[in-house]
Amino acid sequence: MLKLKKGLDRRFRGGHPWVYSNEIEGSFRGLEKGQPAVLQDATGKFLAHGYVNPNSLISFRAVSRV
Repeated sequence: MLKLKKGLDRRFRGGHPWVYSNEIEGSFRGLEKGQPAVLQDATGKFLAHGYVNPNSLISFRAVSRV
């Protein structure tokens, strides 16, 4: 599970299908490239399902927002 930093959900909510690594709260420990993940906003509210890449600037790519 990935959580966005406070105030950094605007671009994603506006329709962008990815999240940059500097927008993610915490670390990527235990996550492998291509692993499915859930994205939440800073309050813990669900935003999307997608895939993570801890080795890339684009660290999360959304597949579904439902």
